[in-house]
Parts: sequence; C-alpha cells; structure tokens
Amino acid sequence: REFTADVIHRLVMSLHSKIFMPRDFIISVGECGTDMFFIEFGKAEVFLNHVHVRTLQKNDYFGEIALITDVRRTASVQASSYIQVVSLDRDSFEYCAEEMTLDSRKRVLRHILKSYHGKD
Repeated sequence: REFTADVIHRLVMSLHSKIFMPRDFIISVGECGTDMFFIEFGKAEVFLNHVHVRTLQKNDYFGEIALITDVRRTASVQASSYIQVVSLDRDSFEYCAEEMTLDSRKRVLRHILKSYHGKD
C-alpha cells in the first residue's frame, strides 16, 4: 500500500517539540535510536569518533535511520546554541506505516522530509 494524505497527517501530528541548551547532547553514539529529529532553529555539531564532521542548522535533520531499522547511533549530535527540534519516534512511524513495504516506508520518509523542507 502507498501512503495517503491521512497517513502523512497522522505522522505530522505525532511530532514532538524539544528544546536543548548549548552543549546538551541530543543523541549520543552507541545509544539505541528510536527518534528522528528536524531542526526548527539553532545549531548542532555532529561528532564521529570525537571528531567534528558537520554543523547542522535550521531545516537539517538527523537520526532518520532509527525510523526504519534497529541500529545503535553511529554519531553524536551536540547542541552548539539553544536549539529547538521536533522529533518523530519509531512507534508513531510504525503505527502509521505498519502495512507498507520497506520501499513504501522509505517513500513516506522522503515525502515527510520534502514536506518539512517546504516550510519556513
């Protein structure tokens, strides 16, 4: 089955807003991931093996693999300013997409990301 506007609506309604202070870790390498994050405002730094690899800012996202597979986090993301993110957890994603194939789930995720990036 393909996703519908209703499924997308339910996913968007499942988003949770969170605020982190500078130096707070949003995710840490090795932890079990169950959430994907979208940055609403602020900046965060991505570290791989304690080495800075990237700066994230408004409209960037991270942790998306946690929605479709059960793996440990491969990087840490630390707030470098006050930052607001919205998160989507795997349970909400699974509930909305439980009857879809893996390919359909990936299409839903791409659609969510495209819709999110269309906002300002």
